[in-house]
Amino acid sequence: MTLEQLNKRIQTTSDLRNIVSTMKMLSSVSVAQYTRAETGLKHYTDTLIEGFKALAVNGALPFQKNTSGQNSPANGKTLLLLIGSDNGLVGSFNKGILLKADKFIKSNRLIRPETPCICLGRRLCGMAEYEKFNLIHKFPIAHNPDEIAGSASHLIALIQDEISQRVIERVEIFANKKIAETAHVYQKTLIPFTLPALTSKQKIWDGPSFPMLSMPYEELLKALIHEYIMIVISKTIVSSLACEHYTRMIHMQQSEKNIDEKLEEMNLIYAQERQTNITNELIDIVSGANSVKKKKKSPISALTNIKKQDKNKGKQTNRKKKGVHYD
Repeated sequence: MTLEQLNKRIQTTSDLRNIVSTMKMLSSVSVAQYTRAETGLKHYTDTLIEGFKALAVNGALPFQKNTSGQNSPANGKTLLLLIGSDNGLVGSFNKGILLKADKFIKSNRLIRPETPCICLGRRLCGMAEYEKFNLIHKFPIAHNPDEIAGSASHLIALIQDEISQRVIERVEIFANKKIAETAHVYQKTLIPFTLPALTSKQKIWDGPSFPMLSMPYEELLKALIHEYIMIVISKTIVSSLACEHYTRMIHMQQSEKNIDEKLEEMNLIYAQERQTNITNELIDIVSGANSVKKKKKSPISALTNIKKQDKNKGKQTNRKKKGVHYD
């Protein structure tokens, strides 16, 4: 590889490093943005939980049994909600969701082509179609926090339609969440609806005053359930987005490190090759100068020798003339 080619390769690699660095910075900003949104949704969820507690204290809401771990309904009664990413550079982020969903389908003796799925994320949708999942609806995931609530409301409307048309008895969500600085795929049961805060008869109202409700219990319960399900979906989407950008940021950070190591190696090779070329050029210049110097000295030396020989002959002739004796 010539110096020009190596220099061009170094420049291209440097440009790639700048792109990777920019992507890492953008992902870092996005992680902070979605983390703040996730915190806000958590606080709102706590407020909704307080509303359910108020209903329970007033005797308008019975305590529920924890249905986690029970067997799923028969085939055709389960709807899967898959939440992935629109873009790549996230490793096994989307593949893990499909593996988790496929494991759930097999463990519950469902048939993949007959189990309806709603998929969010272009990249995940493409992979799910390739793996022969039954996608009845597919959408790009909303990246703007202001649009996530609208997307969650639209999903609730679709789920309600599927429940009425297909007699769906169970809705399972599969998405990613950042746990201990790594991405983990988790499964959450959306329907049947269960509130963890109301699964036991423990003391659920810590305030000194008794909660009073100014509207019919049934209307309040219906509104709280609708809002709670929407918040669960919204929080799942936000958590998935935060995890996606965090995963991309980690990958970009590792790529940046690898590029820096490669640039250091190429710069060292470039410096060595350049020094070798400079040394060879200096050797060629010195060798050429010496050759030219020798060529210039050769005719001068011959002329000098001829002149010396002529002088010696003249001296010998003069000596002979001076040494002539006459009888």
